Amino acid sequence: MTTVYSPATARYTSSRQLVPPFTKAMPNKTTTLTDISRSWAFVLITVLLLSATFIRAYDLTGTPPGLSFDATWNLADGLRISRGIPFPAVFDTRPEPVYRWIVATSFVLLGPHVYSAQVFQVLLGTLTVALTYAAGLALLNGREWRRLGALVAAGAMAANVAHLFLIRNLYRSALLPPVILLIVIVLLRTVHSQRGKPQNRLWTLGGFLGGLGLHTYLAGIMTAPLVAGFAVHQVIFPPRERRANWRVILWTALGLIIPVSAYLIFAALVPDLFFRIHAAGGDTPITLARVVSSFAESIQEFYLVGYKLPLYNTPNSPFLNPVLAVLAMIGFVLAVWRWREADGALFIGGMLLFIAPGALSEDPTHPVRLVGTMPLLALLSGLGSAWVIAVVTTASSRWRAAVNPLRAISVALTLILIASSIGATHIAFRGMFADPAEYNPPEYWLGVPHNYIIAFVEALELLEKVDKPTYTSLAVLDNPTAGYILQREAYPNVTTWARHPLKELPAGQFFFPVREYYHAPTSTEDPRMVLLLPAEKTIVILPVLDNTAHLIEPVSPQTREINDSHGWLIARITPMAARPFTPPQFEDQPVSAGQGLELVGKVTTSDFQPGQVAPVVLYWRVTAPQPADIFSVAQLLDLNLNQHGNSDHHVLPYLYPSARWQPGDIIPDRHTVPIVATLPPGVYRWAAGVHVPPKVKRLIVNPQDSELDDLWLWGSVRLPKPTSEQLPTDAIPLNVRFDDHILLSGYQLARDNNTWTVKLYWRVTAAPQGDYTIFVHVMAGDQMIAQQDAKPLDIQLGQVPTWAWTPGEVITTSYTLSISAGAILPDALYVGMYTYPSLERLSISQDDKINPDRRALIWSESQPK
Repeated sequence: MTTVYSPATARYTSSRQLVPPFTKAMPNKTTTLTDISRSWAFVLITVLLLSATFIRAYDLTGTPPGLSFDATWNLADGLRISRGIPFPAVFDTRPEPVYRWIVATSFVLLGPHVYSAQVFQVLLGTLTVALTYAAGLALLNGREWRRLGALVAAGAMAANVAHLFLIRNLYRSALLPPVILLIVIVLLRTVHSQRGKPQNRLWTLGGFLGGLGLHTYLAGIMTAPLVAGFAVHQVIFPPRERRANWRVILWTALGLIIPVSAYLIFAALVPDLFFRIHAAGGDTPITLARVVSSFAESIQEFYLVGYKLPLYNTPNSPFLNPVLAVLAMIGFVLAVWRWREADGALFIGGMLLFIAPGALSEDPTHPVRLVGTMPLLALLSGLGSAWVIAVVTTASSRWRAAVNPLRAISVALTLILIASSIGATHIAFRGMFADPAEYNPPEYWLGVPHNYIIAFVEALELLEKVDKPTYTSLAVLDNPTAGYILQREAYPNVTTWARHPLKELPAGQFFFPVREYYHAPTSTEDPRMVLLLPAEKTIVILPVLDNTAHLIEPVSPQTREINDSHGWLIARITPMAARPFTPPQFEDQPVSAGQGLELVGKVTTSDFQPGQVAPVVLYWRVTAPQPADIFSVAQLLDLNLNQHGNSDHHVLPYLYPSARWQPGDIIPDRHTVPIVATLPPGVYRWAAGVHVPPKVKRLIVNPQDSELDDLWLWGSVRLPKPTSEQLPTDAIPLNVRFDDHILLSGYQLARDNNTWTVKLYWRVTAAPQGDYTIFVHVMAGDQMIAQQDAKPLDIQLGQVPTWAWTPGEVITTSYTLSISAGAILPDALYVGMYTYPSLERLSISQDDKINPDRRALIWSESQPK
């Protein structure tokens, strides 16, 4: 007979058989399992949850400083949704939309403040710790030190410094751990059920939760195979008291169907939803050696070193401290030892699956990609701690005098471990942001300012409080950080100059933030401007104004420089005098795209080289409400309509998305088109169009000027650039003027037997808009002897389409005409132009006289041969 000490009754009880450490034993009337009492467990888990809440909520307004870039995305999107602005079916680098609506809900309930979303994050973090405790109880069901082991697991989750960073930085990936913990709870309770038949409803619930993980974070894609694999394992290796039941797979699949189908439909509707999967993989081929190496690096992240960026954890803080790491290793060994059992299979499969997102990426230690391992590591720590304490206390039962002190010491050491772990995490977290070395130099990519865009946030907070008309660059405001900070309260109204009754540009100031994202110098390449009117709480989008290049970053004796508490220069402010405002003039015949949108202006450049970026400014006029959200396209095409440069972007997504546009608005839309480095010599045209996600098909344009019905083509780019030429000295001069700025300046005619060769020399006073066909007629009286109609398209001979002709150059076109033997001798040669397919000829004036038949007589028999 052995003796067992029960803390719950504070006395020794006798049992015919002591339960060995980690044998599976269910509590019953004759078996007493060693553990802390239920009341003490309640007190301790309450204290632990309060501690976890404290370190997740303490000084949220100042630690960490600034805002992480990903957080500003979520805040801006949540603000938009909370105000009822339709959200587009495009998700950029955030393909999981659930979190945006959660942030929006927090704004509706608590107001549009960072603190509102942070409150939700704190609750989410505390819930995760509580669920870890519940999952620990399910894992240790029927085993020694169940409640104490579950407390260790919850403490390990609370002390995971990477999880603390994810919570406080408003990362959507924090949604995944609670879902994983719910899966663990449901699956283990299903297996441990005392009923005589499998719990079909619980299997279905487990399947549903497995599919739900897909909607939390991209790494949650592993929850579905985890649940499916577990169901198959339980069919192959059923609990001893049950037979294999293949219906388990059916019930699990039934639960998976709804959330997985919803996500597959979502993925089908949104093209390239998972483009980041390919980007995260990097350029290195995924081989077995690379995966094995990545798994090893992930394990180092768990136990030895932290991730380098201060967005995710302190660089010297791994997921688990040394003591918890040892306990987790023991827990994993136990899981491997019990691989045929439910808990062993669940943790082996779970760890392998949730290490995989990091291992398959180019950055295997990235904490966000390993977020699914965090709750599993905590549970393994709890598993290992319960086993160690059980071993110690069971061995000590041989010496009755030592039983009580050893068990008390084990409980005390466990509580000290939990408390010290949470305290160390709190100190490490705050210590990083209190260390001056982390802020200098501010441009360092591993420093705090770089990752938390401190200077940019501080500058925008100053801009939020200006009290006079203020000008700034449009690019400074069209981003998620500015969209959230400025439009939540200070400037909820946005319009364009076309709808605002601007008579002049009012006196005020120009505000220039010196730093932008990642503490890089603010770009000065975008010429577009905005005007902030504090009295109206309105932002007015201005067109590209003449002679405003100096406004981008004005520096004058009146310029005032603003420094923050760190001594960093964050902004320059320059007084601005009132000045006349002359709106730009646009084309009389705009191009319509879809319904209620017109392309009324285009500003391009030909001053670029292959491999460079070419700016393109488009002006869209709104005549009817637009869908959410318009994407515009700017391209460089060759004569065969092949693409050599492309820019496809969301038009003003944060400052003024198309769901907010009003009839009468004119939207300045700037593209930077990257030109391929291998651009061959030739003639190219600019093209523009629009599309509405999730559709990739562009809207139909009208009128159409090419074989493409969804792009409007205009302008020309010549490589190499044409040079000025003189009319050949032996050319016969002409004075013929065509419509569309075209001049016929001279010609040469060579006659060889029955072959006539004609060279025509053209000039233009401005770039022609049409793509014209040139015709040459050889006449004998009223009879046509020979003719040739052709567009000038022989690039090798220097013949380019009429829309590509540029002022200052002489364009040469050549024609060879055959005169049939025995034909009447020609007595005149005529030239003209027409459009196709209408065949309408261009009007002509020759020697200042209009030709009624719209042909120019360039040679006749009476002229010199």
